[in-house]
Amino acid sequence: MDGSKIGQLTSGAPSPSLGNTGVGIGYISGVREGDEVLIAASPRSSVKAVIIRPPFV
Repeated sequence: MDGSKIGQLTSGAPSPSLGNTGVGIGYISGVREGDEVLIAASPRSSVKAVIIRPPFV
């Protein structure tokens, strides 16, 4: 959340089975399940995300 890069998102899309909630897969380090991170959607915007393991519930 401090703006330092911890990894890279490899894919993301809305999940129809989760009410179109966004899900994504990526390679990150230094985080644990339940941690909140910011995903840079573009140079001007970011999205909050929570780290969880599949299956998504």
